[in-house]
Formats: sequence, C-alpha cells, structure tokens
Amino acid sequence: MALANGDKNFVSPLAIQKMSDDLVPMFEHIKFDGDKIFYNVNDLDSRNIVNAKAFVWGWSPAVLNFIKSLPIEFLNLPSEDDINYLRDISHRKTSIEILKSLNIYDSDYPLPQLPILCSEIEEISVMFDNQEKFILKSPWSSSGKGIIWSKQNTKQNLLNRAKNILNKNRSIIIEKEFDKIIDFGALFYADENGSVSFYGFSLFNTDINGIYRGNVLASNEDIKQIITSFINRELLDNTICMLIPILKKILNNKYTGFFGIDMMIYKDCNIFHLHPCIELNLRMTMGVVASMLYKNIIKEGRGDFKIDFFKKSGDALNWHNNMIEQYKHHNILNNKYSKYLNLTPVDDNTSYIAYILY
Repeated sequence: MALANGDKNFVSPLAIQKMSDDLVPMFEHIKFDGDKIFYNVNDLDSRNIVNAKAFVWGWSPAVLNFIKSLPIEFLNLPSEDDINYLRDISHRKTSIEILKSLNIYDSDYPLPQLPILCSEIEEISVMFDNQEKFILKSPWSSSGKGIIWSKQNTKQNLLNRAKNILNKNRSIIIEKEFDKIIDFGALFYADENGSVSFYGFSLFNTDINGIYRGNVLASNEDIKQIITSFINRELLDNTICMLIPILKKILNNKYTGFFGIDMMIYKDCNIFHLHPCIELNLRMTMGVVASMLYKNIIKEGRGDFKIDFFKKSGDALNWHNNMIEQYKHHNILNNKYSKYLNLTPVDDNTSYIAYILY
C-alpha cells in the first residue's frame, strides 16, 4: 500500500496500523541471534547500537523516510533512487516480463495464458461482453486488495472500479481466471552482492476473494511433494533454476532480503498445470515467516499458521481463552492437531491474532 502510494509522507490507514501493532510481537519467534525488536522508538539509544542494519517488511519511500528519522545510523539503507527502482519492478508488469523470460530460456516452456497490461477501459468492456471470466488487478500488490473479479460484478460496477484504478495508476492488469487447485510460493533471498538463492516453498491459503488467510507449516520436502503430486517434479525444479538468473537480472543488486513469487497449480481440460509467476512480492512474505516458524517451533510433522481478525472488542480474548480450554482438554472437533500456540499477545483490545495449530 505504501509502495503503491509512493509518497514519503504516506500514513497507513488506522486499520493497517492496528494490524501492525497487534502482529509485530510475532517476530520474536523468528528473529535471528543478535537481532533486537524495538516496540517504541523512545527505547532506541544510539550509544548502545553500533553497525546496525535495518530489517523491514518491505521498502517504500515512507519506510525509508521513517528509518532516516531514527537516532541511529544504519549501514544498509537503500537510496531514494533504489526505492524508486524497487517500486517500478514491484509493478505487476514485472510478472509478465518474468513469464516471457521463462519462454526465452526454454522455447518449449509450458506457459499459461499471459496477463495483459491495459490502459484503456474499452478493452475491459469488450472482454466482459464476450462473457470471459477474468480478474482485474491494480498494478501494485496488496495481499489480495485491489483485485476485481468479473464474475462478482455487474458490467457497470466493474468498469467504474476499473476506471478508479486507471485514474490513479494509468494501468491495470487483466488476468484470466484459472481453475485454481492450490496456491503456493517460491521463496528467495537476495544478498548484498546481488546473488539470488532459492530458500524454499510455501503452501498458503486464500479466501474466495484472494485474501491471504494462512500457511501450511511443513518441511520444504513435504510441501514439494504436495506440489509435485499435481505436476512433474522436473518441471518445478527447472522452473526454479531458470528463475534465479532472471530474478538476479531484474533486481540488479538494488534489493537485499527475502522475497517471493506467488505460483499456482490450476486445471485446464482435466490436466494439471503450473502457473510459475502470479506475482513478484519484493518484500518479506508470510511464506518465509511460516518456514521459520516450522524450523523454530514445529520441527517435524505438519501444522497450520493463521492470522484471524476480530471486529468487536473482547472477541479475540474470548476466542483465545476458548481455544486454550479446547486444546487443554483435547476437546478438538477435527482432531487434526493437538496444540494451540498464540504467537502474539491477546487482551480486550486485540483485533488480530497470529497463531499456530500443530
């Protein structure tokens, strides 16, 4: 959202600020040795912090502006030009570029129908009249926000919402609606020297509107076995191998940190297919969080990582206490897991809870 806005003085909506406040303690479970999490800028003391490096969920002009305002000198801050470059390649047009690049590396690569970068409302109108099932996406990703399904809208409503996106961003992505079987992600790490390495796979869940709801907690090999129960293992391995040099070229040593590519298994004519790039998420991802939670807490077997939202004051605490009682007495409806662990504090004012079942 901040990256899409592009303003260094951008202030997140109150709902996003609340989500951040509730969920930040989750990072205590995945931080590396020597990392320290500060919950209040007043706790920062430059006299006790040397050779500091900032770890952020994702870069934007607003995040860079905020970190520069802190009383600490960080070693790894990108320049404003770097941030502008990252904003440009975070545009969904980069997904189209990645898909085309796979075809350049392997002319026989089985590509899905490519998305269309659109700047004219008439093109959308024609597709609707042709009764095609498609999805409209705003140029910058926002965890399922800015996505419009043709099947859920009247023509006029669809065009009005599309016009709003076009007026703000001058472009919109038109994507075929695939018969999705599973969502998953390929996770990568870009180091300070510009190298890109594969970190692992993540298997995640979304609701009917494409909004993120949680991750499966499992070993990388287990997740890979689930994915390759639908498609050829060699195709998946080759795709990752081809993506690494493609991503290295696109990043151009302007980004350091974890990032991911959302992928999909879909069905067409009763045959399962791989969609190798729904979108590039040039930031930390919930998939990386889930992978670290598995390694640090679960360690074997499987579990679920979830984030739930509670609208009314006190509802989160009541639900949390009920879960503790259920799992304490093993009064569990599905008997799938035996343990419940909240990753974030819960009180009367909590709106968001991050937790795992295992």
